[in-house]
Parts: sequence; structure tokens; C-alpha cells
Amino acid sequence: MISLKDLVCYLEPALDKHNAHSGLPNQEKEKTNASEYDRGHIFYAVQEFASNCCNERVKHAYFYGLHQKLLRACLNKDKHLAGHFLSRLENNHIVKNESENLLSRHTLESIINPSVAYYYYTVGNDPAKAASYLTASLENIDYLIEAGFKDGMYMKIEQYLNSFRVAISSGNLADAASYAKDVTVYLLSAEKEKFEFPFAEVLRSPAQLKAILEMYMNAIIFKTLGNPLLEEHVKESLLLSVFSNDPINYNTNVEHELKTALAVFSSFLVKADPEMLSEEAIASVLAAKVPSSVQYYMLTRLLENTSEELLPDNTSLFKVEEYCRKVLQLNNNQMMRLLPTKIKA
Repeated sequence: MISLKDLVCYLEPALDKHNAHSGLPNQEKEKTNASEYDRGHIFYAVQEFASNCCNERVKHAYFYGLHQKLLRACLNKDKHLAGHFLSRLENNHIVKNESENLLSRHTLESIINPSVAYYYYTVGNDPAKAASYLTASLENIDYLIEAGFKDGMYMKIEQYLNSFRVAISSGNLADAASYAKDVTVYLLSAEKEKFEFPFAEVLRSPAQLKAILEMYMNAIIFKTLGNPLLEEHVKESLLLSVFSNDPINYNTNVEHELKTALAVFSSFLVKADPEMLSEEAIASVLAAKVPSSVQYYMLTRLLENTSEELLPDNTSLFKVEEYCRKVLQLNNNQMMRLLPTKIKA
């Protein structure tokens, strides 16, 4: 059985590194976000692609502006304002009349449909409609990819993740697991899997892949573990179906530590005994190259099996808490699930 002090020994190097860099200017810190492609960039990329065939920049920019305003209203939970922008986007006659210019129409709908889906997912409280708009957006994106816009793959994987979120929130666990597994395997793999081409064909850098993998895995794992309507064994069963240790021809940019951590993660999901873990396995999981959600789950299992009583004034326990807050950047809800009765309010 691992002791709490031994566990802290695995955490301290990353915590010391974090504390050593916390006072440095931003330009000297290690970059943590290398995804390089936010929605703003992808809009300009798809607009540039579409403009080669149709000169509709003004129209595309107008609808992109409405899309942003709808998203902002939804994020602010302003139902009245969100409804106003929804009425200007949903079933818009200008878009529907683009029947003779399919490239322009699919470009517009690839922008509009995800934001309308977000409205129904959040403010509108209609997961079925949200799912239908996300399905439509994937059809729009597939058209663009087939037309030659390969960077549309960034849009496609984002809508797979959004489809997972809608499905798991509405209790459609089979669809949730399917979307999550398909996109996770695709990002890890050197093959095209169920998509049009290998992700490596549009990947900018190894750092970008690391950032995208971390973002997607964290979204899937934290969303699943944080769902209050699911029992623990259901959560673990869903995650096992996503991260089961199936043979994958890994992208050469996938870090060795992540491969090892995912194997350990899968074994824990089927209730492997923490006492059977080697020092190398523990070190590989609690590594900077492993997504915080994987480390979070592993820490919960390891803490369940520590040999010491976890008292609020225990120095080792405070080290664990400091690591989780600073390095993993867990929020208060996640901290309370990790250490429910063991940290001071």
C-alpha cells in the first residue's frame, strides 16, 4: 500500500517546477496552449477557402458576427438577448436561399449550426434539438472537407466533442461513448480511423497535438466524472469504453508518458489494485505530459489506498492539495470530490 508521503514524492518535482516558474514573465513561461486554431482562426480560414469560389466575404462576416453574439448571450445566460439573436440565425431565409451556391451555404451553416446547437444545449434546454443541429453541422463540415478544405477537420473534431457533451448531459450514454471514443482514437492514431484522413495531415506541431489531446481528454473525463446523475460504476464503464486499451498505431508525436498513463488508467477503470502499480507506472501517470483529468482520477484511487489517516493539518496532504490546485488547476468542486472531508473549508 502506497503511503501518503511516498505519493507526495512523485508530486513534488512538478510542484517545485511550477513554483519556480510562477514568478517569471509570461514570455519565459512554458507555453501551455499550442492549439493555434481557435474558432476565430478557423472562421477566417474557411472564409478564405470559400472566397476562392464565391465572393461572399461580407455575408459570411455578418453571420459570423451574429454567431458570436448568440454565443456570448448564452454564456451570460441572457435568455432574452439569446432568443433575439437565435431568431436572426435559425432558418434564416438568406442562408436557405443559397441553394445554387452550396459552398457558400455549407460555409454559413458550418458557422451557424453549432451556435444554434449551443443555444438549445444551454438556454433552450432542448438536447434533442441541440443534437440535431450538431449532426447538421457535421454534414456541413463534411461537405467542406470533401470540397478540399482540409482544415475543416479542426471544426469536425470540435463538433464531435460538442456532440459528446450534449449526449452525456441528456443521458444518451451510447452516443456519448461513441463520439468520445471516435475522436480520441483519431487524435491518438497515425491512421485515418473513421475520418477522411489522418490528423497528422493538418497537424501544425507536436506541441499542438499535446494541447489538443489534453483539452479533449480533460473535457471527456471531467464531464463524465462530474455528472451528478450517473453512478460511479456507470461513469467508469463509459470511460472504459472510450479509453479501453485497444491496439492503436500511435501518431509518432504522442508522448511515451501518455501511452503508459492511458494503459494504467484503463487498468484502474477495471478496478486494478493500486498496490500492484510499479514506481515507473505511478511516475508516468503523475507527469507533466499527462492530462490533468487522468492524473485527477488516478490520485483519487491512490488516495483511497494511502496507509495514513488523512488529517486536515497533515503536511503531506497539503502538498497533495497544493499540487492539485496549482499544477492540475482543479476547481473547488473537483477538489471536494478528490478530498471530500480532508481539506479545510
